[in-house]
Amino acid sequence: MSESLNSQPNEAASADERIRLSIPVGMLLENCRSGGFSDDEIVNMLNVRDYTKLPERVREPEMEFAERFATVEEMGEDWEKALREGYTFKFLHVGALRRLLYFRHGLAVERDYVQDELDLRGVPLTAQEAEELQATIVRQWAVEPEQGESAKPGTYRVRLKFRD
Repeated sequence: MSESLNSQPNEAASADERIRLSIPVGMLLENCRSGGFSDDEIVNMLNVRDYTKLPERVREPEMEFAERFATVEEMGEDWEKALREGYTFKFLHVGALRRLLYFRHGLAVERDYVQDELDLRGVPLTAQEAEELQATIVRQWAVEPEQGESAKPGTYRVRLKFRD
């Protein structure tokens, strides 16, 4: 179900040391990574504005790459450093969290896990994937192993930190 990408952020940086990205910037980078491109390939494609290889390989080929990258440049966030060293989201609503799971792991709500209000339950991840996800969404979300009689091994609950 869950598939690893060939390029993962450096997990050595703590959440406080990581670049904080907005949703549009993070989703562009995650969609590019979903195509299996290396960080160097992504940096090169975006810097030279050659988006031709992206639609045939990424999970969301209909993304308007040129328009999205223009927004990224306007926002002035250090996306290259974030790509190479890891990042956290400044803010992440539940819809963007679902998209992040789709880009990173090919997971879809109702097919692979369920949404219970603002909680995502039964999210199938390896321990390393759960740790990487937590490092990216640490500001407002918690990734915890599912518990209870019906919990399947290797599944996680992703919940808003500021609730229950």
